[in-house]
Amino acid sequence: MAALSPIDYIREYYGPAIQVTNGTGLFPEVLVIQSAFETGWGKSSHAEAPVYNLFGIKADASWQGRVVSSTTSEFENGGWKSYEGTGKVYNNRASALQDGAHKQTLFRVYNSLADSMRNWVKFLQENPRYTTAGVFRAKSPAEQFAALKAGGYATGPKYAEILTDIYNDNYNRFLTVLDELSDTVQDNSGSIAGLVFGTLILFGIAKLVTRDEN
Repeated sequence: MAALSPIDYIREYYGPAIQVTNGTGLFPEVLVIQSAFETGWGKSSHAEAPVYNLFGIKADASWQGRVVSSTTSEFENGGWKSYEGTGKVYNNRASALQDGAHKQTLFRVYNSLADSMRNWVKFLQENPRYTTAGVFRAKSPAEQFAALKAGGYATGPKYAEILTDIYNDNYNRFLTVLDELSDTVQDNSGSIAGLVFGTLILFGIAKLVTRDEN
């Protein structure tokens, strides 16, 4: 899958991100930037069928759905270590492990991009470590990136800084797309979007649903 340009990626996901994060304490900009980083602006095979995993969420022992074994790198003991995946999709985690896939290579498989976004929200809400780390108390996207890292979302030591830099580089693009979606301007919540309601948000949802159904 070819990567989207940053502005096209934001156009694709910002509306749906506003919708799924509304009322959760999660910034829609964080959803967009994190998924852009994890998928290389949509280039990763994880961003399309049959995987639909926009956020690099691993399939731990609690996951009962399908999994994919993909080559990945983790920062361990002061350095990066690579784990080679099998490239296969399995019906469940147990089947993957039985086939010889390393547990570090196992990622969740979703039914759609919309499902991936909803599960990202659910994953953060249901894991107490993110609440403890302050993810839902963050006053800005930068604070939320730092809290995600503190909660153990990723092993890379510069994860929060990298995401913050990407966000800052694309700040004006978010403003452009927000202007396209509605006349809502930045409010005192710290989010560019604030609380955006109405039919214009369905513009983003409609695009996502259309893709899911194809």
